[in-house]
Amino acid sequence: MASISQDRSGRVFDNKLLEILSRTSPTIIWTAYIPLLCSLIFVDVYFFGRTAWQVAALFLGAVLSWSLAEYILHRYVFHFINDNSWVQKFHNYTHGYHHAHPRDKAHLFMPVPLGFLAAGIFLGLFYLLMGSVAFSFLPGFLVGYLIYATVHYQMHIHPQAPYKFLRSLWRHHHLHHFKHHDAAFGVSSTLWDHVFRTMPLGKSNP
Repeated sequence: MASISQDRSGRVFDNKLLEILSRTSPTIIWTAYIPLLCSLIFVDVYFFGRTAWQVAALFLGAVLSWSLAEYILHRYVFHFINDNSWVQKFHNYTHGYHHAHPRDKAHLFMPVPLGFLAAGIFLGLFYLLMGSVAFSFLPGFLVGYLIYATVHYQMHIHPQAPYKFLRSLWRHHHLHHFKHHDAAFGVSSTLWDHVFRTMPLGKSNP
């Protein structure tokens, strides 16, 4: 794991255009995704006849399913690294930079172009698995991601939790960054760290 810098701003890419595209903020992210979410739900209602109750149930279920996806992606994709130079580059661009520069608020969200590419991949996967209901499921899944990403952003720009009931969640993520890189993979929830025994204290692998 790279050494930690306390710099509040840094550079991920040498290419100027790629660097500009990699910089985000909560306003940019929510503004970019809301039209996409609304368009997907419109497609499901208008073209596939989904009722409001069906859309709501699919949407809510997808929001709740995000926490498991968050854990799996964080543990097995973003923390996967070996001696292969391409794997190391992928790790650095997707997550290694963040661990090295945890206070760089311009790079705390996934860049919009990459996020939309990932959304397209998930839409295709969900459509193969569940058919047209994917058009209501994906918006909920993305809202789960947006909630996670916003909470994660707040954790890094506000080291102290704004409310007492959030202190344990804040501490959980800070332990992941500064003490236990191989544990505490949940960000918006600690549920799956309990289930898969990756809590930072007294942890054991399943």
